[in-house]
Amino acid sequence: MVSALHQRRLACPCGSAAAGWGWRPGGSATREQAVGDWRAAIDASQDVDPVPHGPVGYFGLSMGTRFGVPLIAAEPRICVAVLGLFGHPATDTESAFARAARRVTIPVLFLQQWDDELFSRDDCLALFDLLASEDKTLHANPGGHLGVPRAELGGAAHFLRRRLGNDSSGGGNIGGGASSGDPGSAVALPGVRYYVRRVPSPGDAR
Repeated sequence: MVSALHQRRLACPCGSAAAGWGWRPGGSATREQAVGDWRAAIDASQDVDPVPHGPVGYFGLSMGTRFGVPLIAAEPRICVAVLGLFGHPATDTESAFARAARRVTIPVLFLQQWDDELFSRDDCLALFDLLASEDKTLHANPGGHLGVPRAELGGAAHFLRRRLGNDSSGGGNIGGGASSGDPGSAVALPGVRYYVRRVPSPGDAR
């Protein structure tokens, strides 16, 4: 699905729907098919959509990241992305997926579930590190793979609107670290805005 978002384009695959479209994680042929399908969809939307052509934003979690990273690496019209709920082993630096991740240089918001039962914390952090973007942010929340808070998804939409130049709300703090009064904690890393939102444990009060 490719849709207009405030007169800008948003390519938005649902992670779990990818298999239903006939894409199976089966190597380079599957990856090339998915990338080709999405590039054709962007072409088709620009052919029929009366909205003037503008930058394209990508939103893809879980399998949406599995197929989205190679797409973003190959598609220059995509200028901002929300990725996450996916990981890659730190020891695998030369696979096609790892090489594609190192070609992702656009602004990225990466969502991670700290207790994800499908992808380990280390693998998710390794993928975040692989992304070559100088402007990238990671948000982590407690819970399993399907437990992304509704507010986080709304914040991701705000991130895309703002980066695509169509946010008029003036609110939100996505991509900017912890706000005052937020119980989360900001961790400074060189060149990276890294933010972990956590539920305070009973021991914090001692």
